[in-house]
Formats: sequence, structure tokens, C-alpha cells
Amino acid sequence: MLSSNTRSLPGMLAFLALLFLNPLPSDADNAGADDHAADPAHRGHQHDEALDELVVTFSGHERRRFDVIQGTSVLAEDELQREIQTTLGDTLAGQPGVVSTGFAPGASRPVIRGLDGPRLRVLQNGVSVVDASTTSPDHQVASDPLLAERIEVLRGAGTLRYGSNAVGGVVNVIDGRIAERPLDGPYQGAVGLHYGSNADDANAAGLLRAAAGPLVFHAEGFVRRGHDLEVKGDPLASRSRSDFDAQDPLAPASGRVPGTDVESHGGTLGASWVGEDGFFGLAYARLESDYGVPVPPEEPPAAGIRIDLKQNRIDLGGGLRGSFGPFDSVGFRGVYGDYQHSEREGGKIVTTFLNRGHEARLEATQASFGNLDGSIGLQWRFEDRIAIGAEAFLPEHDAGQLALFVVEELHLDPVTVEAGLRIERTAIDAAGSLRDRGFTTVSASLGASYAVDADTLVGLSVARTERPPTGEELYSDGPHFATAGFEIGDVALDPETASSVELTFKRREGRLTGGLNLFYTRFDDFIFQRETGAFQDGLPERRYRQADADFYGLELDLAWTVYEAGWGSGVLDLGYDLVRGRASGRDLPRIPPARLRFGGELEFKRLKLRLEGVFVGDQDDVAPLERPTDGHVLVNASATLRPFEDRDLSLFVQARNLSDQRGRNHVSFLKERLPVAGRDIRIGLRFRF
Repeated sequence: MLSSNTRSLPGMLAFLALLFLNPLPSDADNAGADDHAADPAHRGHQHDEALDELVVTFSGHERRRFDVIQGTSVLAEDELQREIQTTLGDTLAGQPGVVSTGFAPGASRPVIRGLDGPRLRVLQNGVSVVDASTTSPDHQVASDPLLAERIEVLRGAGTLRYGSNAVGGVVNVIDGRIAERPLDGPYQGAVGLHYGSNADDANAAGLLRAAAGPLVFHAEGFVRRGHDLEVKGDPLASRSRSDFDAQDPLAPASGRVPGTDVESHGGTLGASWVGEDGFFGLAYARLESDYGVPVPPEEPPAAGIRIDLKQNRIDLGGGLRGSFGPFDSVGFRGVYGDYQHSEREGGKIVTTFLNRGHEARLEATQASFGNLDGSIGLQWRFEDRIAIGAEAFLPEHDAGQLALFVVEELHLDPVTVEAGLRIERTAIDAAGSLRDRGFTTVSASLGASYAVDADTLVGLSVARTERPPTGEELYSDGPHFATAGFEIGDVALDPETASSVELTFKRREGRLTGGLNLFYTRFDDFIFQRETGAFQDGLPERRYRQADADFYGLELDLAWTVYEAGWGSGVLDLGYDLVRGRASGRDLPRIPPARLRFGGELEFKRLKLRLEGVFVGDQDDVAPLERPTDGHVLVNASATLRPFEDRDLSLFVQARNLSDQRGRNHVSFLKERLPVAGRDIRIGLRFRF
């Protein structure tokens, strides 16, 4: 099994650099290659097309993924439909450097390069989701992937536009609820249906847009229902590693995990005015979700916890294109969210979380001045958070943030230089006699890319990011049953400072394509929870501490086109990601183990077949009082069929964990209670018109 340690990196990296800078020859001279490339129905060169895909999250204007120095991922079209799961974290868990918190099917948030919570921003159309998901891993991200048109992921500290708490990365869920461009016809829409055998889960989503002159109307909705997950082996017993290893690997025992069911629904209504020189739109969304959380086995409420979530959200957006002095476009995004969820034990509400907040962003893109492009913007955020009830470990507090940012790009072919600066003022006011805190932070980034040729890019970026502590880190004081801990904050915490460097190689044309990212981040005064060894209310005590910390690792994503001709293509792909995190000479808790993915695809004009193996390594580099976790292997397979040339209809069937293996997610607080899901056969369709 893979080890999370890697001691042969220099040789491997040198070999990969030679591959990128001296790529294998193209197969363009093969018989039928020209006919194949001219066929619009064929979707070959998947990785080449992916690197040419436009992204909108990471700069003041659209850019190709190939030109973004930091590691990026984009899920859209058939790939998004294939990867969709109940939560955003599980949907993105197959992307390089991204894993899931694994906190039940109703509440799993992404973890990027070992960082999550307040170091990872999850956005809905470029602004806050306004929820409580950063407060605790059992809280759902209030953005369902079923309604997404595309999901963009930036790994690492690659943007200053979205805040100092984006040092780990940014996830932006884009659904187009506010139209920015006219429709291609009088209407357009989509329908998606999915069914999974493991939890007998079914979901459906629909979208309709209609145009009436310059007005564009938007309506979408979804419904989801899933029962308890089925896993290999007894899911209820708390196991040490030796107990887990001692079990017969061929034992047929399996069971369902109580409290992992989920039921949710939501919808959006919007209207936009779209003209030649701009747009303006308004949208209202409602989300309701009821899901279970299988509490850790040490917990008193054996029946588990249920969470009833409701959110009302209003989005406002607009933009103007033209000449505004030194600028050629101005854009605005705003959101107001009213979020609440109640936690029930035995049908009785024990804790209620309320979060009312808003965010506004105003950004102006400057007209090109010679070889210089860029943008400048203002951002305002405010959230008022309240926890009520017997298990409310977090007192009422509100947080406001005002920021000014500027990003610039200088194009000196074949070199592009990028720079950014953000100045941010944060004020956190707590109820009662608790101490209020205020922080002024400054963050900056600098990067350069060199185009070796038209299809090969080498990039280097550095960033220094100051992040103020959150209300949870400052004021937590009480039992948190969902994570089986008694959490204690520290009101005297200082801002943490992250100094990051990232080296990138990319290749988008030829037999071998893909990318390699190497990263290192040094945190001064890193804020984290550490178990003290003491107990309060029968729970292990976890205190927020500060210490210098180091995070480093790599992500590799390669595709080798084995054969390409008129009938289709065959591609082998390889992915590997590794991250280590240490503070004060000790390993940090819940750091993802190394992971290797090896897959192959056969693609015909209307059919795509895929088989892959995912090898998750052992995690022996654990924090004090943390248990190690054994690795496991998952085998996945899928088939996607586009039966009609003149209809945008996709049918797919997918097998996840085909060999029904058992394993545990080291990142999850619930790894002893909630193993990875057993075999799941999924079918679905998507029809767009």
C-alpha cells in the first residue's frame, strides 16, 4: 500500500520535467487523424480541452486554465454529472489535491491540500454561501451541486480577490441564476435524473430559462432523497488499527450506518435585463435539508443527531461594459442570506444555529495599457452568528470585513508577470463581557510564467497572506457532540501569516499532457485544535493553539493518448497527490494520506468508457492521541452514452467501489464510525434543450 511519505521525489520530479519539456511526438500523422479532429461529435483530447477551458473565478477577466499559474480544476458537462454526489465535498473529492471531510452524506465539505474551514472559501457565483459550514464539519454547505452548471476550484493561495481566508483555495459553484449574456434562442433548459443503489438514493433537477426582449427569466429546482449508507463490515464498532487489520478481509458482513440518510430540496427564481453594454439581475433561492449525523461511538446520544436546515438567499448582480476613464468594465455582486439549522436528539431540538449575513463586491477591470491588464475592487462582508441551546458551544458574535484589492498582469511574451495586493480590516464583536477583537491585515502575491512554447508553461508564484482568527477560534467554549470534543477557544489569538511558494509545469498538446504542481507553505502562528489529554463532560478537551507550521506536497495529473484515429481514442491517465502538515515538530491531525489514481478511457463518437483504480495510502504520520489509518483501494468504472447526433442527451452508468472494499477516511472526525461507502451502482441522464 502507498505510504504517505515520499523519499524519492527529486528523481521523480526530474524525470517528469524531462517529459514535459521534451514531450512525445504527436500522433497527428496517423491514418484518419484529420477526419477525426474535424468531427464535432467527437470529444477527444479531453485533457487538452480541459486546459484550454475558460475560468472566471481567479482573475478580473476570463482566462484559460492553461494560463493560470496555480493548480486549477473545472467540473462541467458530462464530467460534472458523473462526479455529482450528495454534498459538495464528496463531489470534488476526486480532483487533484482535494478530499472530503467525510462527515456523513448530508454534510461533507471540501479539504484542499490539508486545509479547510476558515482557510477555504466556498462561493456561490463569486460571493459567500452565507451558511455555518466553517463552524463545524457536521454543518452542510448551503450550495447543492445538483444545480451547478460548473464548479471551479483553485488550489492554494492564488487569489486575493476573495479574502484572506482563501489561503487554502477557492471553490466557486456557478449556476447562472443571473444572466450576463442574451440567450441563443427564445428558451433553453435542462433536466437531470440520478439513482444510486447503495443508499437507494434518487434525485432530480430541472432548469428553464426564457427570453422576452432584453429580459431573461431563470427558474430551477431540485429534490433529493437518500437512505442510510451501506458499508462493508460492522459500521458501529469503534476499531483501533489492530482490530481493523485482524478482521478477515474476505468476510461478507456488511451493514447500514444509522443516521446517514438525507432529504433535501430547493429552487431559484431570477430575472435579468441583458443589453449590449451590460446586465442587471436579481434572484431568490430557497434551500431546505434534513439529514442525519452518525455521532462518534463515544457519544452519549446513541440515536445520533439530525439537522434541519433552511436558508433564504437573495442575489443581486450587474455589470457595464464600455469606457469609464481608465476602465473598460465594472461589475457588482451582492448577496443577502438568512440561514438557520436546528440540531435534534431524539426528536428534541437541543441547539439552533442562526447566521444572517451579506456580502458585496464592486470590481472594475482596467482597459489595457500597453502590455498591462488588471482590476481593482472593494469587498464588504458582514455576518451575525448566534447559537442557542444546551449544547451551544459558540457565543453570539458578529464579524464585519472591509477590503481593498488590486491585481495586475504584465505580458512580456513569452513571460507573464502577475501581482496582487489586498488590505483588509476585520472587526469581531462578541456578546456579553467577551473581548471584542479588531485586525488589519495585508496580503500580497507575485507570480511569473514562462511559455516554453505555445503548449508548454512553467510558472512560479509566491504569496504572503495574513488571516485573522475567526469567532470560532476565539470564543468556542463548550461540548461539541458532533465532533466528540469539548472545544475551547483563545480570545488572545493573533493573526496567522502564510508564506507560500508554488512551482507549476503544464503541457496541453501532444501525446503526453497534464500538469505538475509543487507547493510549500510556512505558517507563522498557525491556529489549530490540539487535544490536551484532559476530559470535560466526558469529552476529550480540544484547545485552539498557535504554533509555526509547515505544509508541503505535490499534485500530478497526466494523460497519455495511446491511440487516436477516426473511430475514437484511447487514453491512460495518472494522478498523484501528497501533502504533509507539521507544527512544532509534530504532525498535525487529519492530514490526508497520499493518493494515487490510475485510469484508462476508450472514447468513441457517442460512447465513453472509463475504468480507474484509486489507491489511498496508509496514514502513519499522525498527531499525538490520533489513531493511524490503513489505506484502501477503490475501483470505479463508468460508461457515458450520447445516443443522438442532433439531441444533447447523455446517459450514464457508474460503479463506485466496484469491488466493495472497506476503508476509512483519515480526514473525517467520524472515521471510526463511518467507513467509506460500499459498492454503489448509479444510473442517470441529462437532457439539455
